[in-house]
Amino acid sequence: MFDINAIINAAITAAVTEATKPLLARIEALENNPAIGVDTTLEARVKVLENKPAVQVDEASMVEAFNSQEWFWDKINGFVESRVEEAMADHCSSYDHDEYDNMYNEWGGEDPDDFVKDGYLDDQIVEKVNDVLRNASFSISI
Repeated sequence: MFDINAIINAAITAAVTEATKPLLARIEALENNPAIGVDTTLEARVKVLENKPAVQVDEASMVEAFNSQEWFWDKINGFVESRVEEAMADHCSSYDHDEYDNMYNEWGGEDPDDFVKDGYLDDQIVEKVNDVLRNASFSISI
């Protein structure tokens, strides 16, 4: 079996990762800014980055922006389709549908009542249970 929630979450994660690449590139460029200098300490570099204005992300606006982008949904659909195909291929490789069909066809549609009569199994089962329990008794109340 496959988990559709995991597939969709993975697709969204992949799409968000793709969409945030420019932001990560900008952060890397800021971290490697020559204005900071090569010989400065890590604390000085952090201080310069801390003095940059923070970028506020409005979650509703971000969702609306993704929702309006056709490429975003194309990417998610492609990812989900590939995962479903992969799961189906995995299922088909590990489960032999032909073997099940062959067993069903060999059965031939005979009625099980032709082989097992009512009461026959019940008497045998009761006998075996009594032998195992040595005629013990118990009660269950609900």
